[in-house]
Amino acid sequence: MKPSLLCAIGLSTLLLFNLPESCTAKPAKHNKPKKKKNKPSSATDGKLKQPETLVSNGSSRNLELNLSLEKGDHDTVAATTFQTRLLGGSLPGPTVRVKSGEWLYLNFQNDLEEQPGTNTNENEFAFPDSSNLHFHGPHISGERPADDTTLIVDPGESFRYEVFFPEFHVGGTYWIHPHRHGSGTIQVGGGAASVLIVEDEPGDVPPEVENAEEVILMVQLFDTDTFDNKLRPQSLDQLFILETAPGVAEDFRLVNGMYRPTLDAVAGEWQRWRVVFGAWNRDSLDLQMPTGAENCEMNLLAKDGIYIDDYPRPLDFYPIPTGGRADIMVRCDVPGSYVVNDYGGELFTVNVAPARGRRLDVTPPTEGFKFAKPNYLTDLLSTRPTTGCSCDTYMDSDQINGLSYDPDIFLHMIGLGNVVERTVTGISSHPYHQHVYPFQLQEFFGTLDAKEAAYFQIGDYHDSMTILGSDTTKIKYVAGNYPGRVTVHCHKITHSDVGMLSAEFVQDGLSCNCSPKFEGGGFTRPPTSEVTGATGAPVLEATQQPVSSSTKSTKSSKKFKASKSESESESESESESESASASASSSSSSSSSSSSSSSSSSSSSSSSSSSSSSSSSKSEKSSKSSKSLFL
Repeated sequence: MKPSLLCAIGLSTLLLFNLPESCTAKPAKHNKPKKKKNKPSSATDGKLKQPETLVSNGSSRNLELNLSLEKGDHDTVAATTFQTRLLGGSLPGPTVRVKSGEWLYLNFQNDLEEQPGTNTNENEFAFPDSSNLHFHGPHISGERPADDTTLIVDPGESFRYEVFFPEFHVGGTYWIHPHRHGSGTIQVGGGAASVLIVEDEPGDVPPEVENAEEVILMVQLFDTDTFDNKLRPQSLDQLFILETAPGVAEDFRLVNGMYRPTLDAVAGEWQRWRVVFGAWNRDSLDLQMPTGAENCEMNLLAKDGIYIDDYPRPLDFYPIPTGGRADIMVRCDVPGSYVVNDYGGELFTVNVAPARGRRLDVTPPTEGFKFAKPNYLTDLLSTRPTTGCSCDTYMDSDQINGLSYDPDIFLHMIGLGNVVERTVTGISSHPYHQHVYPFQLQEFFGTLDAKEAAYFQIGDYHDSMTILGSDTTKIKYVAGNYPGRVTVHCHKITHSDVGMLSAEFVQDGLSCNCSPKFEGGGFTRPPTSEVTGATGAPVLEATQQPVSSSTKSTKSSKKFKASKSESESESESESESESASASASSSSSSSSSSSSSSSSSSSSSSSSSSSSSSSSSKSEKSSKSSKSLFL
């Protein structure tokens, strides 16, 4: 096992002893990747492996871990040479598991070396070695020190993310990936991503879901043509090198870093597939198992980490958008091998073994189960938007409403607690993704085919959507828990990197205001009267600006760096002001006095490691639905 992963998954044990020097030493430099022997295109990487896991052990109310972005090589039969950027030294990176009511303290270290002569122009493919992290999907703050994607962590720098998952947060499947504007395609497209799971508590899900074998399926896209002919010429990046094996398409997918793996199952036993389409280009995944249609059940359980109201929803086709997720309950009654396809053909194979010397379980899945619906997942179908809060969001020509990305300009303005309505256009070709607040589908302006209509239903919640039959779709959400930045963009990162990215802004006391659909416009961040800070006793002082372990890099554009300073001076840490019972009036300076036990960890560590976190008892499901940070 790699030392970096040994340090990550074994930290709680190793704390009883002295950590080996390899856990704290700077990672060794990677030599030029060696050529591998060509493998036939029919080859497979073998039995599917699950990513390494970082999880709290329940002794305190936080999960502390270190995660690096580093240069590394990946081994797969799909490639003869594969040099890229990795989270935690692996592809995909380690899976992070948290519980509602917990803090996640993530010390992110950029261990890349800055390449000379790369592109530094805004709204182009640029800054290939500059990074940050985005927590894709959970209902958390979009402000520093949490999920602030305007943050810039240059080579040699580190940043300590402090992310609070409120008590009422539902269990679900999410992911973590770099989101530095200009380099997102290069880094996510190179495989830098990890799965993030918010755990279910006993009784939160039906019995067959709770008892099912969990299978993480991180599907990642690799496209040599786009990298070689579009990204490299403009970014001038020389680190990423991918040469496919003979017979492997220039556009191919890996599952948990593996090419066409095999998944073992047992007849009559449920599996919960947590599918993450960790992609950056193309359209929907279009997952299906045609050879198992007669012998296997596939029931949709959740989309984008949110349980659907009508589980079990039997489907044989899953048009998971770029960046989207689907939790699928799968059970096959007849032993055999069943191929699972995506839009490009074979993705992996399920090998179903006979039942283990017992009667085949044919108990049907639970119907009518009532999942918790906290305030950010309220049914808004019959609720009128707040006056002035119905706006158009139009994606076209690498812009949103005629605006190219500028971290200081906001698309729409929202008052805290407002019911927000958006008519989003362009989603047949631009997968729309929204941070902080998931949204409810309200109305389609087009005709969906039967397969798409079964997956995307009015009333469902998403954070990512691509709908071929309805280029314009109306959505709603309640901006009720977190003030500050709500990033919106096309999740074809090839588009967002060059300008199709913006943000809405939420603040208590604001009146809604919309940018015009075509003529540009935009708003600047209003001043705040008070800075609110973390009230959950951070283990260490929150990092409000990346810390350099060596001489500061000067590669990042002056404008982007200036944007960081301005946001710090105005509302440095609006996020994380809440604990499970905090109210809107709570305020303090960042990193206030302790109300829970703490431990320490260096913020300059590389690779991945975890220490203890809380598993203290959680509120009953009914109270989970009613608790609110601000409402």
